[in-house]
Amino acid sequence: MVLTVNNIDRQAQVVLTTEQLVEHSNLSKSQLMIWMGQQLETESPLYNMVLCFYLQEIIDTECFQQAFSTLISSSDALRTIIETVNGIPQQRVLDQLDYQIEIVDLSNESVPEQALADWIAIHNKQQFNLSQCSFESTLLYTGNGQTVWYFNQHHLTTDAWSISLIYKN
Repeated sequence: MVLTVNNIDRQAQVVLTTEQLVEHSNLSKSQLMIWMGQQLETESPLYNMVLCFYLQEIIDTECFQQAFSTLISSSDALRTIIETVNGIPQQRVLDQLDYQIEIVDLSNESVPEQALADWIAIHNKQQFNLSQCSFESTLLYTGNGQTVWYFNQHHLTTDAWSISLIYKN
């Protein structure tokens, strides 16, 4: 496979073979295949891994933020970013990642359940800027004492095994 990468800064085009990517990138072969797939389908959320947890209580946002920050600190996968250097993807684990959970109150919407479904549909399609962060975490309040935790991760930095470790913590 040959991948063409446009370097906007230099107005040049770099042509790389799969072998060159494997040789020069610190991504695993599986990660490289996902990265190449994302390069071919830049607008597709194909590699988004979305989970929604429906909690039958109001969550203390400060406590949740603190717990989530602790989780980020203890999880290399959540602190991993992907930078492209000369057309070659490189993963880097940040020493720390300051992430503020978004809080969305849908309880005043005329039909909160529909507003939630619409919000989720929009966010499921959003692309990550993998050089900054590979996940999105949001608490949504729908009224009647219900909170939904929306957690979307890019498959490039997490898989089933790492998700199980994240949830165990």
